Amino acid sequence: MVKVHYFYDPMCGWCYGATALLETLQASDNVELIYHPGGMINRQVITPSFKEHILKSDEQIENLTGAVFAATYKARLKSAENVIFDSYLAIAAIVVAEENGVNTLSMLKAIQTAHFQYGKQVELQETLQEIALSYGLDKTHWQEKMQQTETKVTELVQASHRLMDHYQVQGYPTLIAETANGSKHLSHAAYYQNTSEWKQLVNTLN
Repeated sequence: MVKVHYFYDPMCGWCYGATALLETLQASDNVELIYHPGGMINRQVITPSFKEHILKSDEQIENLTGAVFAATYKARLKSAENVIFDSYLAIAAIVVAEENGVNTLSMLKAIQTAHFQYGKQVELQETLQEIALSYGLDKTHWQEKMQQTETKVTELVQASHRLMDHYQVQGYPTLIAETANGSKHLSHAAYYQNTSEWKQLVNTLN
């Protein structure tokens, strides 16, 4: 079995666009998928210029990957209201869910869907809690664990950055396979709408 390191951020539109590729990796008997959160945005109000940049990037992502960005999500970014993105809180939710038996990719996808497809405010504890409870997690336990994860999330993000430095890579999503011949950067961009060939590539990793 080949270890594949996935460097991601829950607020990253390109990571959202790569969902089908990640599903293929997770489904493969040939792969152990290891998640490394990036901490791209630490609770930040998105400036008008950043909003414009995100909308342009999202259009590229739609065209290249086929991912859908909902009208409600776009409307938030086009509005004059303050829009906050918070990678760290979303990562905390993923960590707590994972610790309580929820599949990592499933929770990541649920947050991405809430954010990109429904325009929900995933920077709010309440939104993330609603997602967590849909998996049958206990509300009180969830709230307690979320309050205890800040240090762990910071440590995970720092560890991700160190590992990216080690592999000399940057940006999200990034996929690194540990093969018999050493580490290999999986150039996934050519496979966004070609999962059959991506699956063939994944199955030949050794």
